[in-house]
Amino acid sequence: MIYASRQQSYLKKYQYLILINLLFSLTAYSQLIFQDSVAIHGANIIDKGDIENAKHCTVMVNNEVQSYTPYQVKEYKFNNDKLYKSFRINIDGKFTNYFLERIVEGEQNLYYLALSNKIKKFYITENDSLGLIELPESGFRNTLAKYFTNCSTAMSNIVFLKSEKNMLTRFFRNYQTCKKKPLFRTRYGFDVSGIMTELLKVQATKFTNADYKMNMNFGVGFFADIPIELSDFSFHPKIQYRQINMASTYQNVTLTNDVVINYSALSVPLLVRYTYLKQNLSPYLQAGFIYNRAIKNVGTLYEYNQDRKNSILTDITHAQVLNDDMGGFSVGCGLIFNYESHYCVFAEFNYNYAYNLGRTYSYVNFKELSLSIGVQF
Repeated sequence: MIYASRQQSYLKKYQYLILINLLFSLTAYSQLIFQDSVAIHGANIIDKGDIENAKHCTVMVNNEVQSYTPYQVKEYKFNNDKLYKSFRINIDGKFTNYFLERIVEGEQNLYYLALSNKIKKFYITENDSLGLIELPESGFRNTLAKYFTNCSTAMSNIVFLKSEKNMLTRFFRNYQTCKKKPLFRTRYGFDVSGIMTELLKVQATKFTNADYKMNMNFGVGFFADIPIELSDFSFHPKIQYRQINMASTYQNVTLTNDVVINYSALSVPLLVRYTYLKQNLSPYLQAGFIYNRAIKNVGTLYEYNQDRKNSILTDITHAQVLNDDMGGFSVGCGLIFNYESHYCVFAEFNYNYAYNLGRTYSYVNFKELSLSIGVQF
């Protein structure tokens, strides 16, 4: 009996040694911690996505895939420090073990569980204790207000908080450092722009012999500002209705030529913005691509025969001076006033340059300077 017991003991030790030896030769920073407190470093853990990671810890060992459940492993961590811990969770009255991702660590820890693409849950613990407190889908702000009492300045953002992974992560990080920093979030808005446009000749014709001076026009636009992950960058798409209306006159021997351009378009800037979030004034820089699709695009040339007494209209020619499809780049900067409020105003300056994108060759490109003021909410 004693001999058999020793055999079992040696066998168990050898099993651990073999497993440790297999995993040690792999990536140096990942780790597994089993329920019996055996820690294995160098495990080549495979990231299967939020949903599968919650159910299994998948490891590649000697080109073979091995899977561990939350009943076998206490926690596992990837090279990028993404950590999953095993917890017993009550889902619809049934207790089941899941791996929860710890997305914020500190005095209050935030955990995330993705059961499906639609069902996602969040939990908090204090000082990484084992007692989980679920954040209910409705009323989660009240739950946070109950346990988060050490930093009233950071709590001022709770009214804007949504039960979303990135927003909760930003909120928790602000709270851990007790910063009174506006909560970067998806916002929408509209603006009105004054646009100074200059046409640039690219082809010599009757339409481009005129001296086109910089001309003032107007535009109105609607936009969204969508934070990119947890950075201070955002994707800033916009749709704007704008016009180019201008006229010019030039003399050609005995002929007087009047050129009139009536152009309106939907302009779609697709920009990436960096915002330096502050309490009162938040400056930002942005750059990206811009596309214009013409709604109305008419160029008209009036030719007059001038004698000593009269001007006689001799010919009218129509042509598209600009192309229906124009595209190029846009760079700009601006200031947002009082970002943390429900409604805030901003002012921005942009430089745009657009080229012909169509099949037919346009007579001109254009560059412009715009000054916009607007509101976002």
